[in-house]
Amino acid sequence: MDWHTFDFDKDVAYADEKIGFMSAASYDLSAFKARGGKLVMYTGWSDPVAAPLDIVKYYEGAMKAMGGLRNTQAFFDSSWPRHGHCGGGSGPDTFDALAALEQWEEKGVAPTRSSLHT
Repeated sequence: MDWHTFDFDKDVAYADEKIGFMSAASYDLSAFKARGGKLVMYTGWSDPVAAPLDIVKYYEGAMKAMGGLRNTQAFFDSSWPRHGHCGGGSGPDTFDALAALEQWEEKGVAPTRSSLHT
């Protein structure tokens, strides 16, 4: 497939059919959860590059696929600090998602908005 002639109206379906296993848009995270996976997903509300509403849409899709909010929150947290792309913005623009993920995995303490902000 030549990206110069990519047609969103038909080629997305073609790609899903041929290489759907590589899709980053799957909402079914059951295999990840079954292996004990934990996921913290974030973007800044002021990010002009990674649209925050895309993250919201993905989280909502994952909730539906995973059986609701409670089942999803057991392994997947999403946070949207008010920063721009990789920093700056109108709110806290530094946070330690890795430390929050470690606390969650190693001590069973799920992240909170306040635990992510430094």
